Order: sequence, then C-alpha cells, then structure tokens
Amino acid sequence: MESAGTGFSMLYRDMTAPPTSYQWECTTGPSTQYSVAYASATAPYTVSVLASTLEVTRPTSTPGVSYSLIGMSCGYDATCGDLKTGASLSFSLQVDQIVLVAGKVTSNGITNFMPAAYYVVQSAPSCSGDNIANVTTAFRVGTPSVWTELWK
Repeated sequence: MESAGTGFSMLYRDMTAPPTSYQWECTTGPSTQYSVAYASATAPYTVSVLASTLEVTRPTSTPGVSYSLIGMSCGYDATCGDLKTGASLSFSLQVDQIVLVAGKVTSNGITNFMPAAYYVVQSAPSCSGDNIANVTTAFRVGTPSVWTELWK
C-alpha cells in the first residue's frame, strides 16, 4: 500500500490504527435517543447530528480545489450499508454503528486522500453532561469484525 502514494499510506494507517484515547467528544443534537462520539481530530470534516441522521460534510471550498467524500456505516457485527460518495454524506442514526468517512481532494490535476474519520453512534445516555463518551466497546468489539469484513 505504501506504493500507492503518501496519501493512501496515511489513509491505511488511519483506518487500521486504534485511537490513542477511548474517551471521545460526543453530541446528541436534537435527538433524545442517540449520541454520536468522535475523536477531537476529525478535521477536515464537519459533523451535524440531526433528528434521525448523521451528516458529514467538507464545509469550506477553495477555488480550483474539489473535494469528494466516501463513507460507510457498519454495525458491530460487520453488517455494512452501501458505500456513499458525494460532497455531503448522510447516515441513519442507529445504536452500535460505526461510521467511517474519508475523502479525496483534487487540485491542479493531482488527487490525494484526506484523513479517515470514525464516528460511533451510541444511545443518548452514553454521552455525558460534559460531552464525553467512552468508545472502548466500539473499538474492542465492533471494529475488529468491521475491518475484517472491509478488507475481504
């Protein structure tokens, strides 16, 4: 994978490395049923939690530069939905889901990968009053089966 270029090797590293902390920021948005946890370093993406969907976008535009996102939502049992692409991605909120998003940026005819970001959908009480959620279960139970399925 290293031969595919720096951007791809960084994407592979981001997709396969466990997080450095299992205490992530979280938000419930208007939903009283769901919370979404995410690592602090989710830039360059913006996350919006709506009543029944999670929306991930690349918010800013730069003249001459195009962005395209790619993402998928998977249950802890590795049951994954369809691959989605576009400038903005929407995923249904469901407990015990892992949403993976990456992207590509094209400028001056050169395309490279943007960082991978993970979002963990949990029940609303999983998000503390301090907007912190523990995602240990997601990365100890959910991600191994998801990675195995994705790399097949």
